[in-house]
Amino acid sequence: MRTFAGCLVILCLALTGCGKHKPQESIVGTWSEAGTATLLTFQSDGVVKITAGTETTVGTYSFEPPSTLTLRFDGSAPKPGPFQPACTLQGDRMQLRWDDRETVQYSRLK
Repeated sequence: MRTFAGCLVILCLALTGCGKHKPQESIVGTWSEAGTATLLTFQSDGVVKITAGTETTVGTYSFEPPSTLTLRFDGSAPKPGPFQPACTLQGDRMQLRWDDRETVQYSRLK
């Protein structure tokens, strides 16, 4: 009986991923663009907000490490997307490389 109970616990842990966090959680937070006042805020529910001065654009995102970031914006944005910049995360540093080859650096705000 004890062996059965042990196997059941192991099976339950395997099926639930041992409490493993979602890959998207590594990007959640507010990021400041180097040299500007622009902020990117990635929420855990898949909402992204870009704030530049008094303007805020809201959209959705998905992130699958190591580098797949997809951004989509609502109708108020000049271009709704989807956009897929190459994304590199290293701790509290993020780099986005856009299709036009522009690379932008960000730091996570604490």
